[in-house]
Amino acid sequence: MKIYDNFHSNYQEDKWIVENLELPKIGTFIDVGACDAIKRSNTYHFEMNGWSGLCIEPDRFYFSEGIDEEGSNNPLPQFRKQSINAAISNIDGSLEFVSRGRKCLSQVWRGESDANHYTVDCFKLETLLNQYNIESIDLLDITCRGYDWIAFNSFDYTKYMPKVIITEWNPRNFDKSYKVKDYLVNTGEYEVCHTTVADIILKHKSIKYK
Repeated sequence: MKIYDNFHSNYQEDKWIVENLELPKIGTFIDVGACDAIKRSNTYHFEMNGWSGLCIEPDRFYFSEGIDEEGSNNPLPQFRKQSINAAISNIDGSLEFVSRGRKCLSQVWRGESDANHYTVDCFKLETLLNQYNIESIDLLDITCRGYDWIAFNSFDYTKYMPKVIITEWNPRNFDKSYKVKDYLVNTGEYEVCHTTVADIILKHKSIKYK
């Protein structure tokens, strides 16, 4: 298999992981808050190199062809092997969502007048992992615009023990942004191995540096 050597993360998170951590050549990823199938993706590089996984995204903008200020999007069903238009929550059900593409970050609908709001299915991450028969996770990417802790708390991480976890952080809201990081570090099982202006990368302590 020819090696795919292009990287697509916003701040080279995928490149840093490949160049610095000892991960399986063929692994499994979970991408929560996947957005565009290729642009800014932390997982596309891995899928193109034979990894399997699941992309989860609540904004329907990313499931059909459309145009935003960056040009044409790359629909998830067209470019990724497995994707689902859904939100991750602490309960299975549905919620009202506002789709605004890249022009304005999409979000949970809060009752304001907006023609782009609609109902989206929501699931606990544990529910989807069972549904898609995923038994282990090598790379878990949770980038949920401030809802990372809710997503992380919706599955039993000790059952899957992800080798590498990417979570968002916001310098304007340290407490909320650091919740996943602080929890994992306090378990003694994970350590922060890299940060960018947008993300924190943690690795399980069993994973070695190259």
